[in-house]
Amino acid sequence: MLYFCNMDEIIQSVRDFNRFYVNLLGLLKNNVLDLDYSLTECRIVFEIDLHKDLTARKLKELLAIDEGYLSRLINNLVKDQIISKTQSETDKRVYHLHVTEKGKNLLNVVNDKSNNQIHDLLQYLKPNDQLRVAEIMSELKHILSNTKFL
Repeated sequence: MLYFCNMDEIIQSVRDFNRFYVNLLGLLKNNVLDLDYSLTECRIVFEIDLHKDLTARKLKELLAIDEGYLSRLINNLVKDQIISKTQSETDKRVYHLHVTEKGKNLLNVVNDKSNNQIHDLLQYLKPNDQLRVAEIMSELKHILSNTKFL
């Protein structure tokens, strides 16, 4: 077990793990999972599929992303026919976002590749270590869910 003497050591440990995990999953690559889309674009499609009739404003709040950047990404995904926009019947300034059939196919590929990536990461660990990794990550998510950042 590691012991830390002060907050600076704790911060450095968290940052070190973040760098390690980001590199391990290849998240700094322009195209995540060797797809034609970035991690942010894939996440946008995922959230639109998860939250039916999502608007760009709600998506911006959900992902805490810059409005101009989000707008460019949405326009590119619409142009590529990954998502579509439909104008609200009650407020003509508002557009609802939907995942197209092409977008659903992309999500299936992303899910399959993501699952395979994590399988490849864990497959050489002993079953008890696989379980321990999952439990630690679940506990970490639970602990960090209580922060002001969410």
